[in-house]
Order: sequence, then C-alpha cells, then structure tokens
Amino acid sequence: MLSRNHIRAVYEEKLDLNDMELGDDDVQLQYMLRSIPKDMNKRILDAGCGNGRYAYKLVQMGYKDVYAVDLFDRILQNDYEYTKASIDRLPYMDNFFDFVYCNSVIFYLDDPRKGIQEFHRVLKPGSSVLIT
Repeated sequence: MLSRNHIRAVYEEKLDLNDMELGDDDVQLQYMLRSIPKDMNKRILDAGCGNGRYAYKLVQMGYKDVYAVDLFDRILQNDYEYTKASIDRLPYMDNFFDFVYCNSVIFYLDDPRKGIQEFHRVLKPGSSVLIT
C-alpha cells in the first residue's frame, strides 16, 4: 500500500491548486447531485477534496455549510472550511454532517473500513454517504 506522504506528493505534483473550473456536465458532480440533500443549509463534507473544486462548486450553487478535508497543507479556500486531515481520522464530532461524499479516495487507505467507520461516526442518523 502507498504511504500517505507518497500519495500527497503525487497529487501535489499533478494537481493544479489554481484550477477550480468544474463544468456542470462533470460526471462525478452529476452523480453527486443526485444524492446530495436539496436543502442548501445542510452540513456537507467533501472527504478527500483534492484542490477543493467540488466543495467550491457546492458553495457557488448556494450550499452554505460546506467542509473539506485532504492531506495537503493548503488548498485554495473559497467560502468553505478546509482542514488538513485523513479520512480515516476525521477531526469532527459525532453526528456532525448531513451528507458526506468521497470521490475516488477511499481505496488509498490501508484499511478502507476505517474510513467508512469514520463516515458513519460523523454522519447524523438517517443521513447519507456517497463513495465513488
């Protein structure tokens, strides 16, 4: 399994932190929008956000309480709360989020079950998680 430092180094090398463009026809965005709460006041977590462009898109769409985590020291922040953290050790209280989405990240964990357990812990009862 790859180390967190190696994963972060690969992403930092390839990821353009300034490229926040995300078209409305983006496949992952369209898939996420089918599951995300329609209430713009719900608390949302982008777990493994990369450069934060999906979190940023949600803010642009009107979502008011968006959080994002990833392993980077910094990303462009655009009206959402970013925290450097791993998805298998989330720094949030139990029952904190109304929706969690995790795009193409969970398979990087040594034990993906730990990430799923963390999503369960931070989600409010009856809430949803979307893992791709």
